[in-house]
This record gives sequence, C-alpha cells and structure tokens, in this order.
Amino acid sequence: MPDLLTSLGTGVAAAIFIFVVLYKVLHFSAARSGLISAGIVLSVYIILAIIFWPGGDVFSIHLAIFGVVPYMLGMISHYREQALDSEQRKKWFHWIPALFFVFFFVVVVVNMTLVSLSTSGMSSEMLQWLLPKQKGAQYTSQFPGVISHDYQEKEALYNEYLENLKRQKQRGWKIKQGWLVSPEQNKAAIFQIEARDKNGHIISGLDISLKFLRPSDFRHDKEFKMHEVLDGIYQQSVKFEFPGNWNVVIVMKKDNEVHEIRGDSFVKDQVKQ
Repeated sequence: MPDLLTSLGTGVAAAIFIFVVLYKVLHFSAARSGLISAGIVLSVYIILAIIFWPGGDVFSIHLAIFGVVPYMLGMISHYREQALDSEQRKKWFHWIPALFFVFFFVVVVVNMTLVSLSTSGMSSEMLQWLLPKQKGAQYTSQFPGVISHDYQEKEALYNEYLENLKRQKQRGWKIKQGWLVSPEQNKAAIFQIEARDKNGHIISGLDISLKFLRPSDFRHDKEFKMHEVLDGIYQQSVKFEFPGNWNVVIVMKKDNEVHEIRGDSFVKDQVKQ
C-alpha cells in the first residue's frame, strides 16, 4: 500500500472526479452522485485493504474520509438544487454547509497528522524549526512501538500460533539462554543458547534466528543467525549502538518443529573513561 497522504489524496481526488462526472455530465441528482461516488471509492479501497492490510487506524481514517467527502459534496450541491429563486441560487454556498465542511476538514487533517507522525515521524526540517537547537543533540518524533508477531492481524495466523504454542509445550525442550557477559553500549557481547530435549539430550543442528527489537524505533532492530560452536550450544556476538531495553525473539527450527522464546534484555550505558 502507498503512504498515507498518497492513498488519501488519490482516493479524495477520485471521489471528487466521479462526483463531478455524475452530477455535471450525467446530470444525476446530488444525493445519488454522492452515494455512487462514495460507494465506488470505498469498495475499491476495501478490496485493496483486504489484500494489503494497512492497520486498523489507517483503515478507519480512509473509510471516514472517503465517506465524508462525497457526503459533503452531495449536501452542498443538494442545497443548491433546493434554491427557490435565481437570487438564492447565486448564493447557494450557504455558511451552514460550509461550516460542516470546515469541521470535517479539520478533523480529517488532525487525524492524518497524528497517524503520519506516529508511523513516520516529523521531517528533519520540521524538527529543527519546532524544537530548540542544541549542539550535538539528535531528535526523533517517531513512536512505532514494537510488534514482534503479526499473528493477531489475521485469525488464521493467530490460530496457527496457538497450535504451535501447544505443540511447543508438549515437546518439552529445555532451553537455557543468556549473555556470557552483560551487554554494554558499543561493546560486543556473546549471547548463548543451550538446547536439550525433554529427556535432557542435547539438540544439534538447530536453525536459530535471534532478533533484538528496539521498542522506541524499529529501524534499529537487529536479526542474526546463531552458530553452533559445540554440540547443542549456539552463540552469536552482538553489538548495540543504543543502551536501554530491547525485546528478544528467538526462533529455533529443526525439521518441521518450531520453538519460539520471547524475552527482554537490558544494555548498559557506555562507561565513559
């Protein structure tokens, strides 16, 4: 799916174009033109959203805007149709429908701004203009959060996750994981995993994916493939550029079995000499 502003702008332009064609060219009534234009744009967007799911908040904003724009066009044009004489017809843009239009426009702009800031953040130029200048300081306005799993977005994937979790408990693997030395900013540290089955036998030949997710900015997420250094013992050297909390996702695969562990890790600030 395109970015928020592009998809909204394209949809609004399409709704206006369809309304004008229906109302001015085909001479449909204002109400009918608004209803048809809203139906076409909403139908196309819903189909695209099902295929390329953008998230609930973005989906809701698109539905609201693509419904409001044709409605406002139809309402204003309907008022024009109801003008009683030529003098009123010249002043068909009454302040009451105009007030409704301004209100919905402000609501739309505010919501678009909030969603855009939460997903993409402010531009560097805007940040420099709004925030006080500090030497050597770096600002960020992005708050994407961390979503380490997408199974909640679709029922089928969520059910699959629950089934995998059930099989994982039955499998009974005994996994020990942790740092050989506490991780510190800008210093390499070894993360180790020891894998055994429920009978205590070592598990060799695992394909292990190790992910460290940055809660404040997903652009700093890290992903590694762990290496088996001894039978049943896997290690990976990791260096963190930023201190603080990190989410950890470990996915271990062997044959058709998948074992997943989630947790948290804390990286200490770099010690200044």
